[in-house]
Amino acid sequence: MQLTASAEAVLSRLDIFQRAVADIVYTDLLQEKQLVNLYPNFINNANIFYWSAQNAEGQPVAYVPLQHSKDIDLQQLHALQQELKGSSIFIALADNTGNILYYAVKQGIVDK
Repeated sequence: MQLTASAEAVLSRLDIFQRAVADIVYTDLLQEKQLVNLYPNFINNANIFYWSAQNAEGQPVAYVPLQHSKDIDLQQLHALQQELKGSSIFIALADNTGNILYYAVKQGIVDK
């Protein structure tokens, strides 16, 4: 994977497991011809990493790579929704075989 120095700086903030999942999701997203400007981002106050892009209509989208074996932090997702108002947000759950499930994140998710 060939990324810019600034992209590598963002990715360097991830631990080895987060980086592996981020790389798997990145490779998968590169195959999606409807996405452009795929770039890594990290929101400090939410402590969350995501891949940002634009879809074919030019709308912003965000993909949050997560390990399938880890809990989903709904507070982090809520903070991401607040930060990225107007963006479509997807959770990308990757397992240890490289399979990825994408889930759309909508308003109104609550932790019960």
